Amino acid sequence: MKPNFDFNLKPLVIAETALSGDLTEAEVKKNMGTDLPSSGSAKKQVGILSIRGVLYPSTYERIDYMLDLLAQQCSVIILDIDSPGGAAAGVFDLSDKIYFLRQTISIYSIVGEACYSGAYALASASTKIFLARSAGVGSIGVVAVHTDQSGLHDKIGLKFTPIYAGAKKVDGSPLGPLSERAMADLQKSIDNIYSLFCKTVARNRGMFEASVRKTEAGLYYDKDAVEAGLADQVASRREALALIGKSDHQKGAQTSATKPKESMVPSVPAKAKTFDPDLLKKDAIKRAAAAAPAPSKSTKQPIHSMSVSTSYLH
Repeated sequence: MKPNFDFNLKPLVIAETALSGDLTEAEVKKNMGTDLPSSGSAKKQVGILSIRGVLYPSTYERIDYMLDLLAQQCSVIILDIDSPGGAAAGVFDLSDKIYFLRQTISIYSIVGEACYSGAYALASASTKIFLARSAGVGSIGVVAVHTDQSGLHDKIGLKFTPIYAGAKKVDGSPLGPLSERAMADLQKSIDNIYSLFCKTVARNRGMFEASVRKTEAGLYYDKDAVEAGLADQVASRREALALIGKSDHQKGAQTSATKPKESMVPSVPAKAKTFDPDLLKKDAIKRAAAAAPAPSKSTKQPIHSMSVSTSYLH
């Protein structure tokens, strides 16, 4: 099946089917500088990946594929994000990929409106996050919802008799209430995913895991997000592009100060390097101390839940 994206090499622009608000080639050239190299200087190009809407495992697969294409052509990748988050399945593998790619390619996230939950798991892995004044980040949490339909079935005269093998096969079924065992198992699964989420963000952002947990899946806006360590700078899209252009024109491709362990590097189109295995820990402590990522007291409360969602098959 043909991938669902647009592909343009001057500069390289890859985006899921165009939606209003996506970054355009003209906008990038205008705000990053008109002297962007043509396709003849592939490794000096800027790649744009628009991430929109609810994220599913298939979405992560497409983003992964697009990142491979961009990594071959570009020295700078911009993630243009507006998403409430999505499924947990696949998001942490993709976050790892972005984190390791940023060791050799500058990867910036620009958030114009929303970057929550699963979307934030991806943005946190980038080199730097730019946030519009009205935009929000966070919702570092996990939720799964069980629906007990038995009352409705009784009212309409339906009775279900499951025939199954394996004591836990129908645990969590919507045909009845959750048993204590099913509830305990589901809570354990949620807790495990939450732990992985917090550890991933802590590594990506150079924070302590305890600081990430203290956000309690809250939403952070404007300067509160920067003070909490969840974003790097408040800037409009135009300002963010100008800052990115200035940074990379002056210094070339910027890579993260955090270097992963060599054994952890996945098979992605990035140059193989040998890293100090203790550098990740050292850098996390250094960056956390500098950023002092304490959650702001004025954090706005979400009016609805925007968290990583998990699906269970029964």
